[in-house]
Amino acid sequence: MKQQNKARERFQTEIIESVTASNKSDGIRICLYTGQPFKPTSQRQIFINEDARIKFNNDKRAKIEKEKNMILSKVNSNERILKEGYSNLSGLGKKSIGKDALQFSGYDFSTCTSVSINQATGMQIYWAINYGIEESKKEIGVYIISKKQ
Repeated sequence: MKQQNKARERFQTEIIESVTASNKSDGIRICLYTGQPFKPTSQRQIFINEDARIKFNNDKRAKIEKEKNMILSKVNSNERILKEGYSNLSGLGKKSIGKDALQFSGYDFSTCTSVSINQATGMQIYWAINYGIEESKKEIGVYIISKKQ
């Protein structure tokens, strides 16, 4: 995520620099938001007007918020799946579940909020807020669901 943000910032900086550098001799620039040519009133001006600047920044912020919401949705979904699994397994006196059952329920193995080490087993626990999964040492494709204390 950080790499994507850095790449996006680098790309935007390059665009701003190229827009600023383009046609400096005649003073005409291309608005970063509208793509329309304009004569700037200051050296730093990169938008045709205040409305274009505001819309550009709102669009940029909306894209970031959309990405954040998508990640948050995955984390919340993972937590819900693990909470239900933990509750169902506890009722049966069990603690482990198969990888295919987690996948079938929609669990996203690429999304977690933190990782810790189980001191008893030495295995990593991948947390989705208050519930986590740890790969079983005994069986391949089997996960133990844990609840934070």
